[in-house]
Amino acid sequence: MIPDDPVDFLLSLSRSEYLGMKPGLERIRELLEKLDHPEAAFNSVLIGGTNGKGSTAVILASLLARVAGKDGKPLRLGLYLSPHLVNLEERILVGGKPVSREQIRETARKLLPAEKTEAERDRWTFFEFITAIAFACFRDEKVDLAVAEVGLGGRLDATNVLSPLVSIITNISREHTEWLGKTDREIAREKAGIVREGGVVVTGAEGEAREEIHRIAGQKGAKMISLGRDFAVARAKSGGFDYQGLSLDLKGLPLSGRGDYQFRNAALALAGLEVLAGRMNFQPREKEIRAGLDGFTIPGRLQIVEKEAPIVLDGAHNPGAARVLSEELKSMFPGRKARIIFAAMRDKEVDKILEQVLPLASRMILADLGGKRALAPAELEKIIRDKSADLDLEKADGVKAALDLAREGIREGEYVLVTGSLYLVGEALRALELPGHVSIEANNQ
Repeated sequence: MIPDDPVDFLLSLSRSEYLGMKPGLERIRELLEKLDHPEAAFNSVLIGGTNGKGSTAVILASLLARVAGKDGKPLRLGLYLSPHLVNLEERILVGGKPVSREQIRETARKLLPAEKTEAERDRWTFFEFITAIAFACFRDEKVDLAVAEVGLGGRLDATNVLSPLVSIITNISREHTEWLGKTDREIAREKAGIVREGGVVVTGAEGEAREEIHRIAGQKGAKMISLGRDFAVARAKSGGFDYQGLSLDLKGLPLSGRGDYQFRNAALALAGLEVLAGRMNFQPREKEIRAGLDGFTIPGRLQIVEKEAPIVLDGAHNPGAARVLSEELKSMFPGRKARIIFAAMRDKEVDKILEQVLPLASRMILADLGGKRALAPAELEKIIRDKSADLDLEKADGVKAALDLAREGIREGEYVLVTGSLYLVGEALRALELPGHVSIEANNQ
């Protein structure tokens, strides 16, 4: 049965967000036409890449909330992220706060088909609908600038209808190869679809991926600004990190997010900030930069929610993110093992993700997420047994049950790790009664 409530209808689509993916910009343009093209009403930054794009978007928004403005007033900022962890509203923020459910509902009513048949539902994807709604919210809220995270790929992603002042491509590794290509170069070609003619692209990509982005930027007459060549980041001896940028040279910068990998994301955000400063005519000041770097929280990214027997939440859902997570946890909890609550989507490289996280495990608990996208615990068990036949392994009917199992009789020196899927992390936050939305301490927006 097709739900009548617009938000319930959207959520029914979201359960197959990527299995129902349909590359192309024709449908998003049709939706935006119905809304009188809100995407043309505000300036924007578009952030793509394999890992770190959401964190980079949040860090940049936190910086912009403090250092940018006009007539002595801070910019009114929009922020578009995906996926949501607990509530739909987490995807669309204005002035550092999620928009209301009712605002999403009212905008959705203008878009959804009058007859919600199965055929009509299959015509559109959830991501196309929510992207159009986000851009309408930004127009209606009169934002000066929106920072938007690309959903998947770049060239054919629904967000790519924007005309960004700067494009950021965080890094490239292999994901969604059925859509984006089999090699780093092919994937980079898709991601670089967000580079604009005569524009600017900031990137942390390396190797052949960086070469491909450079080639495409050259074809489009765009300037490429590259981490390691045009700007640099390093862990500071006194704590935090040092940033040597296009014109900024800052030492011992703080950062709210945990993990050395966030220093790279922060450097990309700072380079993007410098480009925007030139294009929007504002001057970043060190005091405000420090406040921006220390003024945000991102749920589900190396998030520690309990101290005594730590529970770590991290939505690492591809091999690159899992490798970084493993390295960070070995540094944070040297010599300690984890009771790992794990689930994964069937369109992910689960074998390679497990290769990174299994060495951390004293015990694995496979949580049943239900739905067609998620691998069933029995399927995961077969994969894990091929890699680690003797590992203590259990299955749980849902995430709350998995958390109860993980906490039961936990030994000194152990911690709980929830990973493998952002959807799993969202369910864990819900079970722990914790919020899933990004927090930005904005300046009187």
